[in-house]
Amino acid sequence: MGYLTALEKAGAKVIRYIYTGDYQGNIVVEVEYQGESGYTVINYGSCSHCDSLSAFEEEFDWDIGPTDDELAEFGRRYLDIRTKESLIEEYTEQAEWDIDAEDVLQWLNQVTP
Repeated sequence: MGYLTALEKAGAKVIRYIYTGDYQGNIVVEVEYQGESGYTVINYGSCSHCDSLSAFEEEFDWDIGPTDDELAEFGRRYLDIRTKESLIEEYTEQAEWDIDAEDVLQWLNQVTP
């Protein structure tokens, strides 16, 4: 189970994605959701204090995970669809201090087939 699975259970079609960072960072995901195409950004971390998926998983017994409906509800939190232009603007500003921003900008500017 992971963030991308949660997005798919929520009804999104994952087109492509890029992970930035190491123990913590962002996942920038291109999706189609409810007739809309765009992007979402998910922040992740390395423990349940800084990663919402880890915290969510801790709500369940070790041998009984969430249902598909519960996972879908979790995934919907991340389906506030953004435009490519808004992300380019954001990551261009972040490039002054974020060493991963240039990778995201290059990825955003790739043409998808």
